[in-house]
Amino acid sequence: MQIERLTHLQPGDLTALIAESEHQGQTFVRRLADEWAGGANRFDRTGEALFAVRVGGAIVAVGGLNVDPYAGDPGIGRVRHLYVLTAHQRRGLGARLVAAIVEAARGPFHTLRLSTFNPDAARLYERLGFRPRADANRSTHVMVSTRLRVIAPQLLVDDLEAAIAYYRDRLGFSLNFRYEGFYAAVGRDGVLVHLKCAPKTQSDRVHRREHEHLDAYVAVTGVEALYAELQSRGARIIKPLGARPWGHTDFYVEDADGYILCFSEETS
Repeated sequence: MQIERLTHLQPGDLTALIAESEHQGQTFVRRLADEWAGGANRFDRTGEALFAVRVGGAIVAVGGLNVDPYAGDPGIGRVRHLYVLTAHQRRGLGARLVAAIVEAARGPFHTLRLSTFNPDAARLYERLGFRPRADANRSTHVMVSTRLRVIAPQLLVDDLEAAIAYYRDRLGFSLNFRYEGFYAAVGRDGVLVHLKCAPKTQSDRVHRREHEHLDAYVAVTGVEALYAELQSRGARIIKPLGARPWGHTDFYVEDADGYILCFSEETS
């Protein structure tokens, strides 16, 4: 049984789910079908999706992802209308549908919300990473997306002010923050370098320079223009711009403390 992303829904596709859910006193599957038929909600806005599981061509489970209509923030999604026919429960279909919804939400939404008062459903959602929340609007559970945003090297420097000045004046970075005179971060186009005033091992610096061991690799676009810019700024270029056999064009810069940065663009 495969998870299917629905882009079309025929009038009879949800008949069995509607009948069973209404027999249990639930109306949300009927609402799903009616809103789709009337065009009020076809899960077609940015980030939205409707998923189903079929057995023998018939839909036996369904679940959707909408922009949360109660949040007032297009970056908050809402898990909606999750239902699995009783005969197909205890087979992991609900978990697979929720996993598909969570995966579809990555990128478009930073937060997912849902509302359930079914203890079994609550345990399912909590097992999959949702957390109970009483303070979210019309929601019982919330999941905040986990994503890696950036990695930054921490370079030990002899003179913090001189290091900041080099990155600013020679490499075109801006000061992001400074802390208590011994720590700072500089950035350009989302690339960050952290600088810490602390002793460093000079022998390691010599070894890395002699063997062209990098301290930071920076992927760029427009490497030729960047090379010309940093040349004009007086950056200390220790390896000129050139095409490499692995399909990149790059150049190396040494900063005020001897750290080696490679600026590289894929060209193949």
